[in-house]
Amino acid sequence: MKIHKKNANFQTKSPKIWKNRTQLTKRENNGEKELNQQRQRVPPIYGATAKLLKKVKEGAGLKDTLYQINHPNLRGIYSLACKAIQNDELLESIINETGLLNERFDPVLAKVLVTELLWGKQELKGGSTPVTLTLEHEKALRQAVEEASIPVVLTEEKPLRYIRINTLLVTINGTIQRLIDDGWQLKDTPENYELFIKCASKLGDTQFMKDYHLDDVLIFPPKSDMHEHKLVENGSLLLQDKASCLPALLLDPKPGSVVLDMCAAPGLKTSQLANLLQNKGTLFAVDKDPKRFYKMQEMVERNCGKHNCVTTKLADSVRLTSEDCPGVQYILIDPSCSGSGMASRVESQSPKEGMPSGRLQSLSTFQERLLVQAMTAFPDVERIVYSTCSLFEEENEQVVAKALSRVQSFQVVPPQLKKPWDRRGSPEYPFGSNCLVADQDKDNTDGFFVAVLERIPGIACLSVNAMSEKRKNVTLDETKDSDGGTEVKKEKKDQENKQMQIYDDGDEEAT
Repeated sequence: MKIHKKNANFQTKSPKIWKNRTQLTKRENNGEKELNQQRQRVPPIYGATAKLLKKVKEGAGLKDTLYQINHPNLRGIYSLACKAIQNDELLESIINETGLLNERFDPVLAKVLVTELLWGKQELKGGSTPVTLTLEHEKALRQAVEEASIPVVLTEEKPLRYIRINTLLVTINGTIQRLIDDGWQLKDTPENYELFIKCASKLGDTQFMKDYHLDDVLIFPPKSDMHEHKLVENGSLLLQDKASCLPALLLDPKPGSVVLDMCAAPGLKTSQLANLLQNKGTLFAVDKDPKRFYKMQEMVERNCGKHNCVTTKLADSVRLTSEDCPGVQYILIDPSCSGSGMASRVESQSPKEGMPSGRLQSLSTFQERLLVQAMTAFPDVERIVYSTCSLFEEENEQVVAKALSRVQSFQVVPPQLKKPWDRRGSPEYPFGSNCLVADQDKDNTDGFFVAVLERIPGIACLSVNAMSEKRKNVTLDETKDSDGGTEVKKEKKDQENKQMQIYDDGDEEAT
C-alpha cells in the first residue's frame, strides 16, 4: 500500500513535472535558435551598404567610398544606397513608428534592410537577428508607409550608360561590329549637340550610338546592363562616365612622353592615359591608400596588359617630387572630393546639406596643396589638368585661383576638343571661361569640373627640393662688405622664405 501510495503521489505530481520540463525544453530551443540567429552574419551586401551610408553621412565622397568596398556587386550596393538616401526621412519615420529598433539593432543597417524589403528585391537573405526582426515587422512597415505623409521616392532618373573602348586591346570599328553581331543596333550620331542629347535620351532598349565628343566612347540606354558582357569582363570595354573621360583627353599626352597620374586609384583614368600613350612612354600611377592601390594594380594589369607603360607607386602625392617621378611632362590631378556631382543624382536634398562643418574646407585645402605641388615640384611639366566630380566652387575655381596666386608660372588655357563644349566655369573668375563644366541635366553626365593649366613660356618655377636647399643655405650666402665684415643678402632670403611659405602654411591633408 505504501508503494501504491507513493506511486499515486508520483502520478499526481508528474503532469506538473512534465509541463515544467516541456517549458524548459522550449526555452532551451528558443535560446538555441536565438543564439544561432546571432551567430549568423548579416549578408555582406547589407553590411557594406550600411558602411557606405555611414561614411557618406560623415561627408565622405560617394564615389571614393564605393571604390574602397571589397565586394563583387558594387552596382547592387550603389543602387541600394541610392534608394536609402532618397527615402531617408521616410525610413526614419516608419522605423520609429513600428518600434523595429532595439538597443542592439544598428539604425543604419535597419534602413538598408527595410529599403531592400520594401523597394528593392522585396526579400531578405539569411537568418540573422536583424533580418529576422525586419521580416517580423514587414506588415507593420508596409502599413506605416501607406499611412505616412512623406511620399516614397523611387523616381531615380537613370543616366545614360557610357562605355569606353579600350583601344589597347581592341579596335573601335571591330568592337562596334561585335556589338552589332550581338544584336545591338547602331544609331547615327547627329552633328548638332542639342539634337545629339535628345537622340541619346531616346535610345531604345537595344540601340546604341557613338559619342559626340569622344571617338572611343559609346552610349547605351539607361536600363542596359553590360556588366556581364564578355567584352566588359575581359577589359575590352570599360564602364566609365563620359565626364570622367574628359580630363585625360584634355591632358592629351603624346606617345613616348612621361605622365603622372597623382590620384590614380581605382585606375580608370590611368587606363585611359595608357590608351592615349599607346603604351609608349612612362606613366606613373600614384595613390596612397593601400586597398585602392592594389585594386588599381589589378585593373592596370587587366586593362593595359602585362607589358605596359605604367609604373605604380604607393605614395602620398602631396610629397612627390621629380626625384620620385623623373622627367614628368604631363600631370593629371583628380583628387578626392565631395562627389557632389554624383551624389546629387540620388539625393533629394542639396548636396551641401548634412556635410560636416569644415569638411568642404578640408577637402579644398588638400586639393590646393596637390595642385601647388604639381606646379612646383616637377620642373619639366608642360601641362596639368585639374578635375573634380564636384559642383562646389570651393573645390573647383577657388582651388585653381588660390594655386595661381601662389605660383605665377602657369595659366589656365581653353580646353581643346574636336567639337565645341559651351558650358564653362564661373564668370566671377578671370579664367572661368577657360574651365570646362559638365552639367548633369544638360549634358546627361555626372557633374564635373576641368581646368587645363599650361606653363607660361619663359617663366621657370623652382622645384620643392631646390627651394628647400636654397632656404637651408641662404645664411651661407654672404658677401664681404667694404669694412671686411659679412652682410647677409636679406632681400634674397626674404624672397626665398616667401616662396617656401607655399608649403609651410598648408593644413594637414584631408582624410
